[in-house]
Order: sequence, then structure tokens, then C-alpha cells
Amino acid sequence: MSSPDEPKGAVARRRAVTLHDVADEAGVAVSTASRALANPGRVSPATREHVQSVARGLGYRSTRAATALEAGRTPMLAVLVADITNPHNFGLIRGAETCDDGAANGTLPSCCSAACQIKESGAPCDDGNACTTADTCNGTTDTCVGGAPPNCDDGNSCTADSCNPATGCVNDGPARNGFACNDNNACTQTDTCQSGSCEC
Repeated sequence: MSSPDEPKGAVARRRAVTLHDVADEAGVAVSTASRALANPGRVSPATREHVQSVARGLGYRSTRAATALEAGRTPMLAVLVADITNPHNFGLIRGAETCDDGAANGTLPSCCSAACQIKESGAPCDDGNACTTADTCNGTTDTCVGGAPPNCDDGNSCTADSCNPATGCVNDGPARNGFACNDNNACTQTDTCQSGSCEC
């Protein structure tokens, strides 16, 4: 955290910028800053933009080592060979260097292409949740991050609209019997919902 007499961003010149520094400068909780950077679909667009802007301004860079330390596991694989100059071992090591993000490459919600290349940050992907749209790859964690929820409003005030993560928008929710509605007929004034439709 910078002292009151230091200009913003001074922390970046002293040492590596931490998530705590980003949260302090953005005026949000550390958990909010973490979500805004690693899982932006879980915070409001205004908060996401503000935190990401502060992080860019401070020069914040998430590291896989820090993420692995906090999670207690790492996606790394150690390859031990007796002689690295042996041509046979060279092929083995080159093969181990290709990406593997834990998902089947080229399938959802992988951010590794079928050719086993990690997609750029912001590249479109599908997180497998039908209740998110505009999903993108997070270049920091190589995961697919769900975007904003879809608009499931079918315009019928007599049904309860919702979203099912497996199938998407559900517009045949329970009928809102007895609720006031408007059937757009000027000759009727006491319209109510009955069995999912507006009737006089």
C-alpha cells in the first residue's frame, strides 16, 4: 500500500505489485479485485473495468507460482532425464512442453486449441454454462471465463423467466396466476395472468 504522500503507482517502482496493492488503489476488497481479474463475470462491468484499469496502471502481473501457492497445487510436470543432450531425450522434452490446461484440448471449456496452443487472452471460448454469453479466455489462468448472463425475458409478464445452466433460457416457468397484466386491448381493464397467458 502506498503512503498518503506518495503518488499513485509509486508502489510499482518499489517492489512487485501484489493483488493487495491493486485492491488498495482501487478501493475494493482483495476478494473483489481477485474476481475482477481472474473471473470477471462475477463482478459488475463497472467494477471490473475500474479494477482492471488500476491493475494495468500499477503494472500488476499475476504469476502462476503465486496462484499455485495459494491453491496448493500446480499444473506443472517435472521431467527428469539423465542427459539432456541425448537426442532421444530432446524429443521427449519437446513433447512435454506443449500445453495442457487440464481439459481435453479443443473441447469446451478448454482455452487450448485442438493443436494444443493456448489461446490469447480475450479469445472467444465456451465455459459450458448456457447462462453466460460472450465467454473469453483469461490469459492469466488459461481458463474460459463466463461473460454476462443472457436476457431471458420473453416479454410475457405471466411467466417466470429463468436460466438453466445446462439448457439456457427457460420461459415456461410457473404461471403467475392472479397477477395483473395488460393484454393490449383497450376494452378490457381487469386483465390477470391465467395459466401463463394474460386474459380479461
